[in-house]
Amino acid sequence: MEISGNRLAENIAKHLYTRALESSRHHGITTTLDMAALTLNEHALVVDMIVKGDARFAEKAMYDHIHES
Repeated sequence: MEISGNRLAENIAKHLYTRALESSRHHGITTTLDMAALTLNEHALVVDMIVKGDARFAEKAMYDHIHES
């Protein structure tokens, strides 16, 4: 993001990365073996909603993913 020159995008990406580092999923510390699959499914849901043009549901799916991970 830094290379793009878009400081807002860079700041958002850094914030999300910092948040990910706080997540047990990011470090592979989970209570179930299916957390990697769950994470991939959550990401796929966000992308699918963006592709379908459903911004409201994409936002909700991303919010849920970030706050539940």
